[in-house]
Amino acid sequence: MNRAPNAILVGCFIAACGAVGLIVLGLYFFVQEHPLLEASLQAPNEAIVGEEFTLSIELSNPHDEAVQLDSIDVDESLLAGFQVLEIEPTPTDSLTLPFIEQRSWSFGRTLKPGQKAMVSFRLKPLSAGHFTGSLDVCNPAQDWVGLYADIVVRAP
Repeated sequence: MNRAPNAILVGCFIAACGAVGLIVLGLYFFVQEHPLLEASLQAPNEAIVGEEFTLSIELSNPHDEAVQLDSIDVDESLLAGFQVLEIEPTPTDSLTLPFIEQRSWSFGRTLKPGQKAMVSFRLKPLSAGHFTGSLDVCNPAQDWVGLYADIVVRAP
């Protein structure tokens, strides 16, 4: 009797169980509730081409545990009207998310319980128009608080 096929089946079974276990753990991590920062947006309703302004996001941690600001993701539809001159505090990284048409800035900053912080985008309007879009404040699990900006840019 040849036992090699049985050993192969047992090995495949063990590998499949391990893979299923990793998938279940991954789903558990992303499905479980993660604390979010509270966020509010301060932005003008109108701007003038060429005149810089600041768009600010005020953050606070109302929880009894620390919460991490992983990233702020901004719709390309909003950014289309502006040049981003500076972000304070300085992000650790940035990338374009082409499938969801957003630009993401990473911060990796932890807010302690009760702590507040501000993230400011210094923007320069490039052309007249109506620019709208979401700004998502994300934790490491990519749960987010969504904010919305609606800015009309006028010619000088």
